[in-house]
Amino acid sequence: MATEQDIMALETWFDSGQPMPADLKARVSQDAELQESLRELQLIRDVLRGQDTPRIEDAQFRTFMDGIRQEMVPAPRGVFARWWSLASLAAASFLIALSVFYIGWGDPAPVRATEVESVSTELEGATTDFYGSENGTATIWINLAEDDL
Repeated sequence: MATEQDIMALETWFDSGQPMPADLKARVSQDAELQESLRELQLIRDVLRGQDTPRIEDAQFRTFMDGIRQEMVPAPRGVFARWWSLASLAAASFLIALSVFYIGWGDPAPVRATEVESVSTELEGATTDFYGSENGTATIWINLAEDDL
């Protein structure tokens, strides 16, 4: 089984162009994984050598650069981009105005809890009573026994 160091040594030798050292040759002949790595490296090199790399000649350079510049220019904004911006701004303004009106729209309604419907207690020996005053305030009394406390 090939280690990471063996594979790195094989790749280093392959890139150097020197004859294979004897110790590396022995390891490659004994390890199928190193043999496969060597075949892959040779296949990659053969494919790259066979490719004809296109060249840009001096006469073509200006046209080549013009094509790059055309691709670098951003596309014009769409027709509706401006309207979407205005619509989102209007919606945000409407929500803010609605919130302000809701919060600041007058005083809260007055409390009208001046009517007592019933009174009861769970205290043993205690009695309850209530009455309404002239200004509309309800008062509730809880009477405890004399010796209770």
